[in-house]
Amino acid sequence: MGGGEGEGRPAPRGPLQRRVLQLLAERFPEADFLTGVADRSILGPCTLTIRPLSREVELDEVAAWLEEQPGVDVVAPKKSDMHVRLDLDVLRAWLAEGWQEALAPPEGAPQPVTVAVPVDAAPRSLDRCRKVVIGRSVVALLEQQGHEVEVTASDDEDVWLWNPEAEAGPLRVDVAEVDVKHDRMRARHGGIVTLQNLRDDVREDAIALEGRKRDDAYADALVSYLMTHVRRKRRLGTDNEKVGRKLEELDEILSARDLAQEKRGEGSGGEAGGAAEVSEQADTTIRALIAQVEMAADVTAGAARSHDPAPVNRLLRSLGEEIGAVEGLPAGDPLWAAAAEALENALRVVAPGLDHAQKSAA
Repeated sequence: MGGGEGEGRPAPRGPLQRRVLQLLAERFPEADFLTGVADRSILGPCTLTIRPLSREVELDEVAAWLEEQPGVDVVAPKKSDMHVRLDLDVLRAWLAEGWQEALAPPEGAPQPVTVAVPVDAAPRSLDRCRKVVIGRSVVALLEQQGHEVEVTASDDEDVWLWNPEAEAGPLRVDVAEVDVKHDRMRARHGGIVTLQNLRDDVREDAIALEGRKRDDAYADALVSYLMTHVRRKRRLGTDNEKVGRKLEELDEILSARDLAQEKRGEGSGGEAGGAAEVSEQADTTIRALIAQVEMAADVTAGAARSHDPAPVNRLLRSLGEEIGAVEGLPAGDPLWAAAAEALENALRVVAPGLDHAQKSAA
Protein backbone atom coordinates (compact mmCIF):
# COMPACT_ATOMS: atom_id res chain seq x y z
CA MET A 1 0.00 0.00 0.00
CA GLY A 2 1.31 3.42 -0.82
CA GLY A 3 0.54 6.79 -2.27
CA GLY A 4 1.30 5.79 -5.81
CA GLU A 5 4.62 3.95 -5.54
CA GLY A 6 3.32 1.54 -8.14
CA GLU A 7 3.56 4.33 -10.70
CA GLY A 8 7.05 5.36 -9.63
CA ARG A 9 5.82 8.06 -7.28
CA PRO A 10 7.11 8.38 -3.72
CA ALA A 11 4.62 7.84 -0.92
CA PRO A 12 3.11 11.10 0.40
CA ARG A 13 4.55 12.44 3.64
CA GLY A 14 1.69 14.77 4.60
CA PRO A 15 -0.04 13.59 7.81
CA LEU A 16 -3.54 13.66 6.30
CA GLN A 17 -2.67 11.58 3.26
CA ARG A 18 -0.68 9.08 5.29
CA ARG A 19 -3.60 8.66 7.68
CA VAL A 20 -6.19 8.15 4.97
CA LEU A 21 -3.92 5.62 3.25
CA GLN A 22 -3.70 3.69 6.51
CA LEU A 23 -7.48 3.56 6.71
CA LEU A 24 -7.78 2.43 3.10
CA ALA A 25 -5.18 -0.29 3.70
CA GLU A 26 -7.31 -1.76 6.49
CA ARG A 27 -10.30 -2.15 4.16
CA PHE A 28 -8.51 -2.76 0.85
CA PRO A 29 -5.21 -4.41 1.83
CA GLU A 30 -4.30 -5.56 -1.69
CA ALA A 31 -5.05 -2.28 -3.44
CA ASP A 32 -2.86 0.71 -4.19
CA PHE A 33 -4.02 4.32 -4.18
CA LEU A 34 -2.79 7.70 -5.35
CA THR A 35 -3.61 10.61 -3.06
CA GLY A 36 -3.18 14.36 -3.17
CA VAL A 37 -4.58 17.73 -2.14
CA ALA A 38 -6.92 19.25 -4.73
CA ASP A 39 -5.76 22.56 -6.19
CA ARG A 40 -9.40 23.54 -6.57
CA SER A 41 -12.58 21.83 -5.48
CA ILE A 42 -16.21 22.73 -5.01
CA LEU A 43 -15.83 21.13 -1.58
CA GLY A 44 -13.49 23.92 -0.49
CA PRO A 45 -9.85 24.04 0.64
CA CYS A 46 -8.01 21.03 2.05
CA THR A 47 -10.02 18.60 -0.07
CA LEU A 48 -8.17 15.30 -0.52
CA THR A 49 -8.11 13.45 -3.82
CA ILE A 50 -8.04 9.64 -3.92
CA ARG A 51 -7.61 7.47 -7.00
CA PRO A 52 -7.51 3.64 -6.96
CA LEU A 53 -4.57 2.32 -8.96
CA SER A 54 -5.47 -1.36 -8.67
CA ARG A 55 -8.01 -3.38 -10.63
CA GLU A 56 -9.03 -5.15 -7.45
CA VAL A 57 -11.29 -2.28 -6.42
CA GLU A 58 -13.69 0.04 -8.21
CA LEU A 59 -13.96 3.78 -7.61
CA ASP A 60 -17.62 3.52 -6.60
CA GLU A 61 -16.83 0.78 -4.08
CA VAL A 62 -14.17 2.91 -2.39
CA ALA A 63 -16.41 5.99 -2.43
CA ALA A 64 -19.31 4.09 -0.84
CA TRP A 65 -17.06 2.77 1.94
CA LEU A 66 -15.55 6.18 2.65
CA GLU A 67 -19.00 7.80 2.93
CA GLU A 68 -19.75 5.51 5.90
CA GLN A 69 -16.56 6.38 7.81
CA PRO A 70 -16.66 8.67 10.88
CA GLY A 71 -15.32 12.14 10.18
CA VAL A 72 -16.00 12.06 6.44
CA ASP A 73 -18.22 14.97 5.41
CA VAL A 74 -18.59 14.53 1.65
CA VAL A 75 -17.29 12.14 -1.01
CA ALA A 76 -17.59 13.37 -4.59
CA PRO A 77 -16.65 10.73 -7.20
CA LYS A 78 -15.18 12.03 -10.44
CA LYS A 79 -14.24 10.22 -13.65
CA SER A 80 -11.13 8.49 -12.32
CA ASP A 81 -10.77 9.78 -8.77
CA MET A 82 -12.81 11.24 -5.92
CA HIS A 83 -12.72 14.39 -3.83
CA VAL A 84 -13.08 13.86 -0.09
CA ARG A 85 -13.94 16.52 2.48
CA LEU A 86 -13.21 15.63 6.11
CA ASP A 87 -14.61 17.20 9.29
CA LEU A 88 -12.50 20.11 10.49
CA ASP A 89 -11.99 18.44 13.88
CA VAL A 90 -10.66 15.32 12.14
CA LEU A 91 -8.28 17.38 10.00
CA ARG A 92 -6.95 19.18 13.06
CA ALA A 93 -6.57 15.97 15.07
CA TRP A 94 -4.75 14.12 12.28
CA LEU A 95 -2.45 17.06 11.66
CA ALA A 96 -1.69 17.41 15.38
CA GLU A 97 -0.75 13.72 15.55
CA GLY A 98 1.47 13.62 12.48
CA TRP A 99 2.93 17.01 11.51
CA GLN A 100 6.24 16.58 13.34
CA GLU A 101 6.94 13.28 11.61
CA ALA A 102 5.93 14.77 8.25
CA LEU A 103 8.30 17.74 8.50
CA ALA A 104 11.22 15.71 9.89
CA PRO A 105 13.86 14.24 7.52
CA PRO A 106 12.73 10.87 6.14
CA GLU A 107 13.98 7.77 7.88
CA GLY A 108 16.85 5.75 6.47
CA ALA A 109 20.39 6.60 5.44
CA PRO A 110 20.31 8.92 2.41
CA GLN A 111 23.44 8.89 0.27
CA PRO A 112 26.12 11.52 0.86
CA VAL A 113 26.12 14.30 -1.71
CA THR A 114 28.74 16.80 -2.82
CA VAL A 115 27.59 20.16 -4.19
CA ALA A 116 30.02 22.48 -5.96
CA VAL A 117 28.92 26.12 -5.86
CA PRO A 118 30.58 29.09 -7.64
CA VAL A 119 32.83 31.13 -5.39
CA ASP A 120 30.98 33.96 -3.66
CA ALA A 121 32.79 37.13 -4.72
CA ALA A 122 31.27 40.61 -4.84
CA PRO A 123 30.62 42.65 -6.84
CA ARG A 124 29.51 40.06 -9.34
CA SER A 125 26.97 39.75 -12.11
CA LEU A 126 23.40 38.82 -11.27
CA ASP A 127 23.80 35.76 -13.53
CA ARG A 128 26.58 34.47 -11.30
CA CYS A 129 24.65 35.51 -8.21
CA ARG A 130 21.67 33.41 -9.25
CA LYS A 131 23.87 30.34 -9.64
CA VAL A 132 25.32 30.85 -6.17
CA VAL A 133 21.82 31.26 -4.72
CA ILE A 134 20.47 28.15 -6.46
CA GLY A 135 23.49 26.16 -5.33
CA ARG A 136 22.97 27.14 -1.71
CA SER A 137 19.26 26.40 -1.91
CA VAL A 138 20.00 22.92 -3.30
CA VAL A 139 22.33 22.31 -0.34
CA ALA A 140 19.57 23.34 2.11
CA LEU A 141 17.01 21.14 0.34
CA LEU A 142 19.26 18.08 0.43
CA GLU A 143 20.11 18.64 4.09
CA GLN A 144 16.41 18.84 4.96
CA GLN A 145 15.98 15.44 3.29
CA GLY A 146 18.62 13.98 5.60
CA HIS A 147 21.56 13.89 3.17
CA GLU A 148 25.06 14.50 4.43
CA VAL A 149 26.18 17.33 2.15
CA GLU A 150 29.71 18.50 1.45
CA VAL A 151 29.95 21.94 -0.17
CA THR A 152 32.95 22.73 -2.35
CA ALA A 153 33.98 25.55 -4.67
CA SER A 154 33.03 25.02 -8.30
CA ASP A 155 35.89 24.93 -10.81
CA ASP A 156 33.80 27.06 -13.17
CA GLU A 157 30.70 29.25 -13.06
CA ASP A 158 28.24 26.36 -12.74
CA VAL A 159 26.63 24.38 -9.94
CA TRP A 160 27.56 20.68 -9.88
CA LEU A 161 26.06 17.81 -7.92
CA TRP A 162 27.31 14.25 -7.43
CA ASN A 163 27.40 11.29 -5.09
CA PRO A 164 31.04 10.56 -4.23
CA GLU A 165 30.18 6.89 -3.53
CA ALA A 166 28.66 6.28 -6.96
CA GLU A 167 30.34 5.75 -10.31
CA ALA A 168 28.18 8.30 -12.09
CA GLY A 169 29.91 11.61 -12.80
CA PRO A 170 28.83 15.08 -11.70
CA LEU A 171 25.45 16.45 -12.73
CA ARG A 172 25.34 20.08 -13.80
CA VAL A 173 22.46 22.03 -12.29
CA ASP A 174 21.50 24.37 -15.12
CA VAL A 175 20.55 27.91 -14.11
CA ALA A 176 19.19 30.49 -16.57
CA GLU A 177 20.32 34.10 -16.77
CA VAL A 178 18.89 37.25 -15.18
CA ASP A 179 17.46 40.05 -17.34
CA VAL A 180 17.28 43.53 -15.82
CA LYS A 181 14.79 45.69 -17.70
CA HIS A 182 15.57 49.25 -18.77
CA ASP A 183 14.12 51.25 -15.91
CA ARG A 184 15.11 53.40 -12.93
CA MET A 185 17.25 50.72 -11.31
CA ARG A 186 19.30 50.10 -14.43
CA ALA A 187 19.64 53.82 -15.15
CA ARG A 188 20.67 54.45 -11.56
CA HIS A 189 23.69 52.18 -12.02
CA GLY A 190 24.82 53.22 -15.48
CA GLY A 191 23.13 50.44 -17.45
CA ILE A 192 24.62 47.43 -15.63
CA VAL A 193 23.30 46.14 -12.29
CA THR A 194 25.57 43.98 -10.12
CA LEU A 195 24.80 42.10 -6.94
CA GLN A 196 26.43 44.85 -4.91
CA ASN A 197 24.23 47.45 -6.62
CA LEU A 198 21.12 45.46 -5.75
CA ARG A 199 22.19 44.92 -2.16
CA ASP A 200 22.99 48.61 -1.76
CA ASP A 201 19.60 49.58 -3.19
CA VAL A 202 17.84 47.50 -0.55
CA ARG A 203 20.02 48.70 2.32
CA GLU A 204 19.97 52.37 1.31
CA ASP A 205 16.25 52.57 0.47
CA ALA A 206 16.91 53.29 -3.22
CA ILE A 207 13.99 51.07 -4.26
CA ALA A 208 11.76 54.08 -3.49
CA LEU A 209 9.82 52.41 -0.68
CA GLU A 210 9.79 54.69 2.33
CA GLY A 211 10.71 53.05 5.62
CA ARG A 212 12.01 49.90 3.94
CA LYS A 213 15.71 50.33 4.68
CA ARG A 214 17.18 46.99 5.75
CA ASP A 215 20.46 45.55 6.99
CA ASP A 216 22.90 43.27 5.14
CA ALA A 217 21.18 40.06 6.28
CA TYR A 218 17.83 41.29 4.98
CA ALA A 219 19.36 42.45 1.69
CA ASP A 220 20.97 39.05 1.11
CA ALA A 221 17.76 37.22 2.01
CA LEU A 222 15.76 39.39 -0.38
CA VAL A 223 18.22 38.73 -3.21
CA SER A 224 17.91 34.98 -2.59
CA TYR A 225 14.11 35.23 -2.44
CA LEU A 226 14.11 37.17 -5.72
CA MET A 227 16.45 34.72 -7.48
CA THR A 228 14.39 31.64 -6.58
CA HIS A 229 10.88 32.78 -7.46
CA VAL A 230 10.90 31.22 -10.95
CA ARG A 231 12.13 27.83 -12.13
CA ARG A 232 15.91 27.68 -12.34
CA LYS A 233 15.94 26.84 -16.07
CA ARG A 234 13.72 29.85 -16.84
CA ARG A 235 15.25 33.29 -17.44
CA LEU A 236 14.49 35.63 -14.56
CA GLY A 237 13.31 39.11 -15.46
CA THR A 238 13.48 41.85 -12.86
CA ASP A 239 13.33 45.61 -12.45
CA ASN A 240 12.89 48.27 -9.79
CA GLU A 241 9.17 47.52 -9.42
CA LYS A 242 9.62 43.76 -9.07
CA VAL A 243 12.30 44.16 -6.41
CA GLY A 244 9.90 46.41 -4.52
CA ARG A 245 7.12 43.81 -4.76
CA LYS A 246 9.42 41.07 -3.52
CA LEU A 247 10.47 43.27 -0.62
CA GLU A 248 6.83 43.73 0.36
CA GLU A 249 6.19 40.00 0.03
CA LEU A 250 9.16 39.14 2.25
CA ASP A 251 8.01 41.65 4.86
CA GLU A 252 4.57 40.01 4.87
CA ILE A 253 6.11 36.56 5.19
CA LEU A 254 8.21 37.66 8.15
CA SER A 255 5.14 39.21 9.77
CA ALA A 256 3.37 35.86 9.33
CA ARG A 257 6.36 34.12 10.91
CA ASP A 258 6.22 36.45 13.90
CA LEU A 259 2.49 35.79 14.28
CA ALA A 260 2.86 32.01 14.09
CA GLN A 261 5.74 32.02 16.57
CA GLU A 262 3.78 34.21 18.96
CA LYS A 263 0.65 32.07 18.75
CA ARG A 264 2.53 28.78 19.12
CA GLY A 265 3.99 30.04 22.39
CA GLU A 266 0.63 30.91 23.90
CA GLY A 267 -1.77 28.47 25.50
CA SER A 268 -1.05 24.85 26.38
CA GLY A 269 0.04 23.79 22.90
CA GLY A 270 -0.99 20.23 23.71
CA GLU A 271 -3.77 18.89 21.51
CA ALA A 272 -5.96 20.35 18.83
CA GLY A 273 -9.03 22.10 20.17
CA GLY A 274 -12.27 20.21 20.61
CA ALA A 275 -15.45 20.48 18.64
CA ALA A 276 -16.03 24.16 19.29
CA GLU A 277 -18.19 25.85 16.70
CA VAL A 278 -16.43 28.18 14.28
CA SER A 279 -17.88 30.44 11.63
CA GLU A 280 -17.99 29.36 8.01
CA GLN A 281 -15.26 31.92 7.20
CA ALA A 282 -13.04 30.69 10.04
CA ASP A 283 -13.59 27.08 8.95
CA THR A 284 -12.41 27.97 5.44
CA THR A 285 -9.30 29.83 6.58
CA ILE A 286 -8.24 27.06 8.98
CA ARG A 287 -8.70 24.44 6.26
CA ALA A 288 -6.63 26.54 3.86
CA LEU A 289 -3.77 26.74 6.36
CA ILE A 290 -3.93 23.00 7.07
CA ALA A 291 -3.69 22.34 3.33
CA GLN A 292 -0.47 24.36 3.10
CA VAL A 293 1.12 22.46 6.00
CA GLU A 294 -0.07 19.16 4.52
CA MET A 295 1.73 19.92 1.25
CA ALA A 296 4.93 21.32 2.77
CA ALA A 297 6.89 18.08 3.16
CA ASP A 298 6.00 16.80 -0.31
CA VAL A 299 6.80 20.15 -1.97
CA THR A 300 10.21 20.26 -0.28
CA ALA A 301 10.98 16.64 -1.15
CA GLY A 302 10.00 17.25 -4.78
CA ALA A 303 12.16 20.37 -4.93
CA ALA A 304 15.12 18.36 -3.61
CA ARG A 305 14.62 15.72 -6.32
CA SER A 306 14.43 18.35 -9.08
CA HIS A 307 17.21 20.51 -7.56
CA ASP A 308 14.94 23.52 -7.97
CA PRO A 309 13.84 25.75 -5.04
CA ALA A 310 11.09 27.56 -6.99
CA PRO A 311 8.24 25.35 -5.65
CA VAL A 312 9.41 26.08 -2.09
CA ASN A 313 9.38 29.81 -2.90
CA ARG A 314 5.73 29.52 -4.00
CA LEU A 315 4.91 27.47 -0.89
CA LEU A 316 6.50 30.12 1.32
CA ARG A 317 4.35 32.85 -0.21
CA SER A 318 1.10 30.92 0.04
CA LEU A 319 1.88 29.66 3.56
CA GLY A 320 2.57 33.20 4.72
CA GLU A 321 -0.70 34.40 3.18
CA GLU A 322 -2.74 31.68 4.89
CA ILE A 323 -1.11 32.30 8.29
CA GLY A 324 -1.97 35.98 8.00
CA ALA A 325 -5.55 35.24 6.93
CA VAL A 326 -6.48 32.48 9.40
CA GLU A 327 -9.38 33.16 11.75
CA GLY A 328 -10.76 31.41 14.81
CA LEU A 329 -7.68 29.30 15.56
CA PRO A 330 -6.92 29.42 19.30
CA ALA A 331 -3.44 30.28 20.54
CA GLY A 332 -1.38 27.22 21.41
CA ASP A 333 -3.12 25.04 18.81
CA PRO A 334 -0.64 22.58 17.22
CA LEU A 335 -1.44 24.04 13.82
CA TRP A 336 0.43 27.21 14.80
CA ALA A 337 3.55 25.19 15.60
CA ALA A 338 3.25 23.14 12.41
CA ALA A 339 2.79 26.25 10.28
CA ALA A 340 5.71 28.02 11.97
CA GLU A 341 8.05 25.06 11.38
CA ALA A 342 6.96 24.63 7.76
CA LEU A 343 7.48 28.34 7.09
CA GLU A 344 10.88 28.35 8.80
CA ASN A 345 12.04 25.35 6.74
CA ALA A 346 11.01 27.13 3.54
CA LEU A 347 12.78 30.33 4.60
CA ARG A 348 16.02 28.39 5.12
CA VAL A 349 15.82 27.24 1.50
CA VAL A 350 14.87 30.42 -0.37
CA ALA A 351 15.67 33.32 2.00
CA PRO A 352 18.30 32.17 4.50
CA GLY A 353 19.98 34.33 7.12
CA LEU A 354 16.90 35.74 8.87
CA ASP A 355 16.96 34.19 12.33
CA HIS A 356 14.13 33.95 14.84
CA ALA A 357 15.26 37.05 16.71
CA GLN A 358 14.99 39.35 13.71
CA LYS A 359 11.66 41.11 13.52
CA SER A 360 9.95 42.05 10.29
CA ALA A 361 9.22 45.64 11.32
CA ALA A 362 11.61 48.31 10.04
